[in-house]
Amino acid sequence: MGFISADENAPSVRNWTKTRDMLQGLPLDWKRSFPAATLLEAETEIALGNRAIARTMLMQLADDPRISDQVAEILQREPFDN
Repeated sequence: MGFISADENAPSVRNWTKTRDMLQGLPLDWKRSFPAATLLEAETEIALGNRAIARTMLMQLADDPRISDQVAEILQREPFDN
């Protein structure tokens, strides 16, 4: 999935919007099996400024041992409003 990420040096809303649209189109059962897809979707929402949506997505992943370390790092790094 890394190939679809926008270049960090020149991010554009268009690239992030395309990424979000693609990720939202993935089947939910598949995303449950591969939580990294939802993690990438949350990162995309952060890039688009949708922090409340991203925080909700991250909190749903927080207890998943396959990805909890990455979730914790993002939650610590990003300035989410409580």
